[in-house]
Amino acid sequence: QYAILQKYRKNYAEAIELAEKQFSSQKLTQTGILLHRYYASFVHNKGLKIFNEWANKNPGPRTRLYLADAHRLEKDYATADSYYAALLQDSSKTISPVPVYLAYSKSKIEQNQSDSSKYYMVQAIEAIDSDIDAEIYFENIKYILTDNEYKGYLELPDIPARVDFFKRVWIKRNPMPASEVNYRIIEHVRRFAYAERNFFYDGFRLPFNNPDRLNILQFPLVFDLNDLFNDKGLVYIRHGEADDRAFAINSGPLNESWLYYARGQLNQKLIFHFWQGDTQTGQNWRMVASIPSSLAESRSNFDHLYSRLMMADPLEAISIRHQMEIASKEYVRIGMNSDQHTWKKDLRSIIFPFYLATFRQDHVSTRSEFYFSLTKNDVLHRSAKHKIDDSVTINFAVFDDNYTKLDKQLLQVPIREIVDSSAAMGYWPGQIDYISPPAARLFAINIRTPDDEGIGGYKFRFNLGGYDEDSLK
Repeated sequence: QYAILQKYRKNYAEAIELAEKQFSSQKLTQTGILLHRYYASFVHNKGLKIFNEWANKNPGPRTRLYLADAHRLEKDYATADSYYAALLQDSSKTISPVPVYLAYSKSKIEQNQSDSSKYYMVQAIEAIDSDIDAEIYFENIKYILTDNEYKGYLELPDIPARVDFFKRVWIKRNPMPASEVNYRIIEHVRRFAYAERNFFYDGFRLPFNNPDRLNILQFPLVFDLNDLFNDKGLVYIRHGEADDRAFAINSGPLNESWLYYARGQLNQKLIFHFWQGDTQTGQNWRMVASIPSSLAESRSNFDHLYSRLMMADPLEAISIRHQMEIASKEYVRIGMNSDQHTWKKDLRSIIFPFYLATFRQDHVSTRSEFYFSLTKNDVLHRSAKHKIDDSVTINFAVFDDNYTKLDKQLLQVPIREIVDSSAAMGYWPGQIDYISPPAARLFAINIRTPDDEGIGGYKFRFNLGGYDEDSLK
């Protein structure tokens, strides 16, 4: 408890020394997690120079890990990566590789090495060998979990069950689950690293500095797990860059609003208002349920409510702000208990037709035939840098309701074959077959041109019916 107090007093060195002493004698999981938080607070709030001075007097593997992080935050990636690599090669195993892999992953994503970043993120899961390891990994992904996932996690009986949970978190969120590349992992690491740089806040979040004085906004359970970011950071990690932002200057407290268009499987428009008043110091941006009339013009393209608020008389403005509060409550309920993937804006989307047909295979099995087609423009776009002698990658996979992969198929189709077929009959036809007993299945297919210049795909649930005699009667 005294270490926690020292941390909030910004005496980070004292907090670390107290926690290190307790951890060396008791090895409590919670103490181990707090240790990492204290180191992170020290690095983020004091910077490389001051942390380095302390580190020189307090050598150790955890010190070296966070010294690497301090160099990473200064964009000195060569030094940071040398520390990470040395820690992973340390045969004495004085520090778990899990936090090292997680930190290394962030360094690689900031250097635009997405494959390496994903590799280290996955290696972190494979390296989990203790309760502390599992909790360290949980600390990294807790910001995107739903309440139901969090409750389920708390009931898991052992380490293998937690490892399986982490793997399913990523399979479930992968927008292209048939692919060997989990794009959602890569995007999560990118968002997390960005949030550390731009939305870090580990100070007090108390009623007196909460601009939502009446507690209109009702947050899910997972919201309270946050200990590293302001509210902007929490929204950003879940939903990525906003489609539109608005703020107004010379209008009292610092203010900003973010708009997300309805898209993807969530398909829900979201609007979040952030506020930083006199009682909120540093980066303590908090969400509010409504904005005053003076800010309405800057948000007039967000929703018709803001256009109405611009023109409203004082009495009508009260009614409109009440409607805004109701809407914000719903945005928070949905938005802070969900997350969604976003693609790079310059990514070319491949949209192709498909059809699934089912037939009787035998008295216990159903045959699924997945038909699809591609054209020359799909795979050899005029802006593409790849050539006709390259190939297109097609991944197909089938999962059960628990996201266990039941089947996967990989096709490497020469682009020339698709181009020639398109010239002859306007398209190239493809077919993939799958045989299984009748059951509910998740089907996924994705198509990628070289270097991911163009990506397209679908995932959908389908209940495979049976063709036995009783079913056909």
